[in-house]
Amino acid sequence: MSRLRNFKEINISYCKNAELPRGIGKIPNLEVLLFHFNNCESLPEDIGNLKKLKTLNLEYNNLKELPNFSNLKNLVILHLNKNKELSSVPEGFENLQNLEILNMSYLNITEFPESITKLTNLQELYLSNNKITSVPKEIGNLQNLKQLNLMENEITSIPDEIGNLQNLRNLYLSFNKLTSVPSTLVNLKNIDTITLWENEIESVPESLKELGKKIRI
Repeated sequence: MSRLRNFKEINISYCKNAELPRGIGKIPNLEVLLFHFNNCESLPEDIGNLKKLKTLNLEYNNLKELPNFSNLKNLVILHLNKNKELSSVPEGFENLQNLEILNMSYLNITEFPESITKLTNLQELYLSNNKITSVPKEIGNLQNLKQLNLMENEITSIPDEIGNLQNLRNLYLSFNKLTSVPSTLVNLKNIDTITLWENEIESVPESLKELGKKIRI
């Protein structure tokens, strides 16, 4: 590993059954780590020591759990999608305060992770194709969010606080179990698209007619 100390980017992808070596955390200047499409089942604990890491792509593996991420405070982009046995976020997740893009689609999550609502710099959040049943009111804390994808879950209701997301441009809620939608959606002044098809909604609040073709039922 000593020869890799000055590396800023490492790409180990599309390698069947590849594993990250122990000692990966001893590459102090690493900023980009691409480790996707490898069928990997676990990560070395010291991946959490990569304090300068900005981009981490772990999509399309077989990860069941993740090590402590609390020291990855410079992380901006994190892709975890398509790890179908991953059911929770790692310890220290709320420390990722510089995170802007988080993709956790196609996992095995049943509850909306509370720690995500503390990541106030998030701009894009993808949680589609999980088993989430509800969205916490703290979703309204994510004031910088522009993209929110919650399609293909088991969500039955959306809190009024969704209307606090003033920078939101695209909201995807199709293929859930919604029976109603909050009238506060009309407060999303920058919204371009809201998708609601394939739910159990019988009617929408009269005020939402202001959104016109932006809302698709």
